[in-house]
Amino acid sequence: AMPDDVKKAQDERQKKLMQGGCRKVSCLIKSAVTKISLNVALEGSGMEKILQYFDDATEAERWLDLDF
Repeated sequence: AMPDDVKKAQDERQKKLMQGGCRKVSCLIKSAVTKISLNVALEGSGMEKILQYFDDATEAERWLDLDF
């Protein structure tokens, strides 16, 4: 589980991103373990639709180009 202070900071950053016009974020992550951990933390954050983790830059760019 994520500590409360980390969760609060994450929520504030996400709010600023959305208010600033951020539509989508793709992150390149090579480690499968790290990707799983980040996906667990992402669940229930409200960012699931706009933040995705990839291990391939082409796939990440393709996803960014897709409309919602």
